[in-house]
Amino acid sequence: MNLLTITLNLLTISLSPLTIGLSLLTITLSPLTIGLSLLTVDLNLLTIGLSLLTIGWSPLTIGLDLLTIGLNPWKRTCAIPAC
Repeated sequence: MNLLTITLNLLTISLSPLTIGLSLLTITLSPLTIGLSLLTVDLNLLTIGLSLLTIGWSPLTIGLDLLTIGLNPWKRTCAIPAC
């Protein structure tokens, strides 16, 4: 249940649990997600993002990164693609 969702998109494709978005601004308060991203692929529990800024609280994720792969409740964040 989303309390607040603000999205400024260039491209968003949503097919029930699959969502592919190419966005510049994404703000979701559920409980908290703020993202400035170039590419985000969200498949239910799996999230793969190529982003410039991601702040998430699920339970807590703060990253300035190029690659983010999240598989709840585990999340992997690395600042460079080589890691």
